[in-house]
Formats: sequence, C-alpha cells, structure tokens
Amino acid sequence: MGHSLITAPATEPIALEEMKDHLRVVTDDEDGYIFDLISVARDKIEEYLSLQMVTATWELTQSTFGDPIELPRWPLQSLTSIKYLDENNVEQPLASTIYEEVTNIYPGRVRLQYQQFWPNHLCHDDAVRIRYVAGYGQPEAVPPRAKHAIKMLAAHYYAIREPVVIGTISVQIPEAYLSLLWSLRVR
Repeated sequence: MGHSLITAPATEPIALEEMKDHLRVVTDDEDGYIFDLISVARDKIEEYLSLQMVTATWELTQSTFGDPIELPRWPLQSLTSIKYLDENNVEQPLASTIYEEVTNIYPGRVRLQYQQFWPNHLCHDDAVRIRYVAGYGQPEAVPPRAKHAIKMLAAHYYAIREPVVIGTISVQIPEAYLSLLWSLRVR
C-alpha cells in the first residue's frame, strides 16, 4: 500500500506576515526561514492527525479492492478517479456507478453501491489506484486551533534551532500544541 501527494496545497494555512506577528519579528531578514518553519510545523501536525488542512490531491495505491476502502487523509472532499489493472495488466477506469464516496465521516471512504461488485484485477502491489481531494478548503476554513498549533510549533522551532542546547537545562519541544489538536483528532 502506498500513499502519495499528487498536487500540493497552493498556500499554507498561516500567512508569513501572520507568523511574523506571532513571533514579533519586524524585519524581512529571515522570511524564507520562517516560511519553512510554517511548512515544517504544518506537515508535522497533518502527519500526526492524518489531516489535510488546505486542499490537496492524494493518491492511495493498494493491491486489492475492499469494502469499504478508507482514505488516509481527511476531510475527504471528493474522489477524482479510481483505476485498476485488469487481468490483462491494462489500466481501466472504474465506473462511478459501481461505488460511492462517503465524505461526511472520518475517515472518508469508498464503498460499493448496492448490488455491485468490485471487478477482477491483476494480483499486484499497485493494482488499485484511488485519487482523491482532501482538506478543509482555503486557509480561512482551517480550524483556529490547528492554525494556532502551527504557530506554537513553528515559534518553538524558531526559538530553539538545535536539538540540544549546551550549557543550560535541556529543553524539549513543548507538547502544549497537541492539546489544541486533541479535539480535531478522530478517535
């Protein structure tokens, strides 16, 4: 099973100026570095929650169909396509009349329509490919808790730039940002 980012979000959930305000930075000297910290913090949080904040396209690759097929990133917006390798090793699109997408629960999923069956396919690691769009939408749709968690984590990375601080008491990444995410975590 594999999972790949096909189309990255067009923007980050936190604007550079918003992050600089949070850090109380007034110069432009470290804009590139601060922008990278936003990306790193967002990526860590998305990975932790299996979440997609700003709309992106993903592809799930697996060896077989199942019912249901759970999609790794949420919230699910829509399915783009389902393709499979038939028994002759020829890629085929799966007709949308065979399946339905379930977007109103976590995780988003694909399941068979009533009285439908998955097609026969090649026995191969990447025989089934499901491309889908996930995310809250634009940055303004991302929950404030998630945005603030990004700011907290990026601010920590900005202040503590090395994994070990020599000559002082050891410092660990504060887990306070996780408490903001707890209500977003799906159990």
